[in-house]
Amino acid sequence: MRRRDVHGVFAAAALLCSAAIVVQGALWWRASTINRELAGAERWPAGTPTETAGVDRRVVLARAAALSKAGNADAALHAFNALLAHGATDEIARAALFDLGNLYLRQGVRATGNAAVFMPMLELAKQRYRDVLRADPADWDARFNLERALRYAPEEREAFEQADDRPIERPPNKLPELLAPDLP
Repeated sequence: MRRRDVHGVFAAAALLCSAAIVVQGALWWRASTINRELAGAERWPAGTPTETAGVDRRVVLARAAALSKAGNADAALHAFNALLAHGATDEIARAALFDLGNLYLRQGVRATGNAAVFMPMLELAKQRYRDVLRADPADWDARFNLERALRYAPEEREAFEQADDRPIERPPNKLPELLAPDLP
């Protein structure tokens, strides 16, 4: 190998490393910008309108969760619906559906004495949890919250009797180490 060839290989390697550094720097800059916006999401005033155009979806999700936690249900609902408007079923959309279900469940539980609000909110919560489970059947948090919502407002038996599907008969599980006398 001649000296010029060795310098050419070294120059090509140096250019590749420089390009990798530039790409990683750009990715770092984007991640730090998103992290700064996420850190400020909970400090935004609860009464401010939610602007979602041109904002990263993760920031909108954090903003909606912060609004929901602060008790501003209308603004949180607007932000969650903006995330779900495109019909995506990615991780952010599933998180938005789950948080929207939680919002409805909380509103329904708060209105326990008012049946006109209680039942529709719980039905909306159950629907959102079912949407999450359709997209990701292994989501145990959605399963747990769906069960909580079903305990508050059980499904009517007639809805299940009209279905043509027969239930799958399974033998009961027997766990000998969990017998009743062993419990305190």
